[in-house]
Amino acid sequence: NQILQRVHHITHSLVDFRKETVNKVKSSYEWFKNSTLNQTERPIDRTLAKKMLSKTLDTTTIRQYVDESYKINLDFKNLPRVYFRLFALDAIQDKRFFVAHRSRWKHFEPFSDTNVFRESQKMLVIGDRGMGKSSLLNVAQMDIKTDRLIRMNDDVHKDPIGNLSRILSCKSSVSAIHKNLQKQSSTIIIDNIDHWLTKTNVAQFEDFLDIIKQSPHNCHWILSISKSNLDSFDKAFKMRSIFNKLIDLNETDLENSREIILGRHRLSGLDIEYPKTFVSDLAMRVGFSTEDEMCFRVLFERSGGHLRHLIYLWLLSLDSADGKSVKLSLSQGVDRGLPMVHDFSTLQKYILSELYTYHQLSIHQLSLDLG
Repeated sequence: NQILQRVHHITHSLVDFRKETVNKVKSSYEWFKNSTLNQTERPIDRTLAKKMLSKTLDTTTIRQYVDESYKINLDFKNLPRVYFRLFALDAIQDKRFFVAHRSRWKHFEPFSDTNVFRESQKMLVIGDRGMGKSSLLNVAQMDIKTDRLIRMNDDVHKDPIGNLSRILSCKSSVSAIHKNLQKQSSTIIIDNIDHWLTKTNVAQFEDFLDIIKQSPHNCHWILSISKSNLDSFDKAFKMRSIFNKLIDLNETDLENSREIILGRHRLSGLDIEYPKTFVSDLAMRVGFSTEDEMCFRVLFERSGGHLRHLIYLWLLSLDSADGKSVKLSLSQGVDRGLPMVHDFSTLQKYILSELYTYHQLSIHQLSLDLG
């Protein structure tokens, strides 16, 4: 009976805690909203609100809002400008930084010889956002030897066939494009092909895939797609069957994660002062680990081997700089568990309130989801 009473008491305590948390989040959100009504809004804030009300919110607006709201502030007087370039979150353009997927590079080495292929090469690079797809394509592009190198960007998705025909200076038809591709050796690179598909261009998208299928032996294709979209695209368009080589970019391991960070940091010429804690001191004394191993293990586990997240966490961990070294503080960016409510942004508070109110979600699962 005492055990049942104890369980009953704990259950009621959790329910009360949930209700109290929801009320606090709601009141905090309302207070913040009311207190900022008269403050100057950013253009993106007005755009976001307008599109939400008109139910026309799109991913481009959301991306812009996130980019402007979560910029990393590294306003250190003694941190050289080159550091920001070394740890840019954009796709890399420098081979020296291409560390994570070196084993995949072997698939692209034959492209450095113009006469090596006897049939059309069709490669599909698969990976989640931020895992290095664009970086791999950028680096591969540097060594490709071909009579005609074409890089098609996201902005052509509305009329892919029309844009390709304009690049090739031919009529906008599948047959005309195919005839033109036979004239000279060509390599066509397309990043994020899954971004091209819209509700209004399904037929054109299928025609474009037919162009890839029917390509002559001297025309080669290197495309990338998000791993999360591959299965659905494969069901709709049989994507896997179109390509003769699928290159999967998996998460990086601990040793690669360490080299990715240190390889860039060495170019800055700065030393590193690693964070010291009771646990790290004890581990070093018994010979279990060094201070840098402890630090990179935490960063790796927190990032899950995700490249962009790893670099982002490293930047968040920078505490200070004196012109000779940088000091790290893991608490800056890798706190575990559910963050304190008062540290949440307005949007995060709103999401938290909605999750608790309308979804069956445990505190443990919510803490994992929100980091």
